[in-house]
Amino acid sequence: MKILKITMSGLFMISAYALACAADSTVEVEGVTLTTSKAAEGFSQKVRGLKPNEMKELIQMESTALRLVQRYVPEIKKNGVTAKVLDQAYTSWLKDKSRSKPAPDELIPAFGVQLGNLALKECKGSWVHVTDNYGEGLAIDFLKSNQQVYPIDSVYKRFDRQEADFFVSLFKVYVLAGNDKLK
Repeated sequence: MKILKITMSGLFMISAYALACAADSTVEVEGVTLTTSKAAEGFSQKVRGLKPNEMKELIQMESTALRLVQRYVPEIKKNGVTAKVLDQAYTSWLKDKSRSKPAPDELIPAFGVQLGNLALKECKGSWVHVTDNYGEGLAIDFLKSNQQVYPIDSVYKRFDRQEADFFVSLFKVYVLAGNDKLK
């Protein structure tokens, strides 16, 4: 499975629908603005569960994330990875000038998966594969709110902008979305 980087307009989106139409509601958490909306006419989206090989890749990415977090925040134990720790590790990675610095295409999907898994510990949902008018990618589909978030795409977007210290804010917004608190 190849994870595609999808560049999205706006600060970030809770579902692909937000790109296609006018906003219905907006919330801001620590400087991160989230807009949700109804699907526009002509917008199509196909959502399916992950195939076994895709699940295996998610597990591998989570393992990669742990390895990279431990490289940049060595005092962290396996169960100590939080959104704040991801912020610390990501910021250290951005500043890393060494020749052995992991490539963006190794770190970004791994940290996106780790962020998504942290949200799934707080809210019921599952990883899904989404294909829509903008491309394809992995998302988390929350059961309670019927909303989707795109953790890998969110990290890619911030890398493109060279942003740092965003994992905690994204995590908080994802938990609000997963618990249906964005209405």
